[in-house]
Amino acid sequence: MKINDREIVFAVACVRFFYKEGGTRDDDGASGFFYVHDDDLYFITNRHVVVDKEDCHCPDELRLKLHKDLDNLHDNGVYPLPLYDNSKPCWLEHPSGKDKIDVVAVPVDKENISEFHVKPFTTDDLPQKITIARLSIWDNLTVIGYPKGHYDGSHNLPIIRSAAFASVPNVPFKNEPRVLIDAQLHDGTSGSPVILGPGIYYNTNLGMLEHRNGYALMGVHSGEFDRSETELSLHNVWLAGLVPDIISQNSDYFDSLGCELEN
Repeated sequence: MKINDREIVFAVACVRFFYKEGGTRDDDGASGFFYVHDDDLYFITNRHVVVDKEDCHCPDELRLKLHKDLDNLHDNGVYPLPLYDNSKPCWLEHPSGKDKIDVVAVPVDKENISEFHVKPFTTDDLPQKITIARLSIWDNLTVIGYPKGHYDGSHNLPIIRSAAFASVPNVPFKNEPRVLIDAQLHDGTSGSPVILGPGIYYNTNLGMLEHRNGYALMGVHSGEFDRSETELSLHNVWLAGLVPDIISQNSDYFDSLGCELEN
């Protein structure tokens, strides 16, 4: 069942990092969101959020701050999400991209998290009926996350930013399953869901404009396009259709786009 658009913020969580040798680091963080596939629950974020050896970033656990009571948004708690099981990584990566596709799915124990209120995205939230050919440079995008750890701490609610396509949306950027967006985003929004809002597209079959109502989970924000030129305000977004590929460990969506990855 599709999430009510007023509940989207409860799919998103602020991420803090826990290290067995050093504890929790409150000066650094990221974002991510919950997703249900075949009745199993996952936490979706970037690969560089769970491991980035170049930056010596190898947390043992993610700490998610979540709501316990929607009637009292001040009532929150921390849910620990282990990243390793006897030194074996718990997260799933895309079989066609491995570390090249910056998206992972971390399994979540539904019973252990039951005391918290989360509203996960589902396959109904993916743009299944919105083919990539119907996307337009005029479409509105929204990014929900925790830039540099800034958010409504009193109610544990994220920051919501507007964005626009910066690359042609119906052409996978550089023949990879991603697009670029133009937005004022910062460290901490890595792993944020990128939401496609209502819009108008041209139906070539009918030869007329049609309205697209509601929203769709467009992709996963993955940081700046060029960290050496941050003034460009360009950011990578991996397409959300990759998430079922990752969980099911196939390349159906990836192959349907005709994409390739640079070596």
